[in-house]
Amino acid sequence: RLFLGGRISIMVGLIAALFTVILGCVIGGIAGYYGGIVDNLLMRFAEIVYSLPFTPMIVALSSVMLWVPQDQKMYTISALIGLLSLARSCTSGSWTVFNAS
Repeated sequence: RLFLGGRISIMVGLIAALFTVILGCVIGGIAGYYGGIVDNLLMRFAEIVYSLPFTPMIVALSSVMLWVPQDQKMYTISALIGLLSLARSCTSGSWTVFNAS
C-alpha cells in the first residue's frame, strides 16, 4: 500500500510539473514577446492570485471544476497554481532576450 501511494504521489507531481513547464513557458513567452497590455494583464492576474489564501483557493477551484474527472483534479489544480510563477520567470527571460537584440 505504501508503494502504491508513493507511485500516485510521484505521478501527480510529475504530471503537474510537466503541464506547468509547458503552459508557463508558452504564456510567459507570449507575454514577454508582445509586452505592453498582455504582460501587464498577466502580471496583475498573477498578483491577484498570489494574494489569495492557498487552501481556500484550492477548495474553490476543485468545487468549480466540474468538467474535470475526480482523479485528474489534483493534476490540474497543481498545474494551474504553479503556472503563474513560471510564466512570470519566462516573461522576464523573454524580455531580456527580446530587448537585447
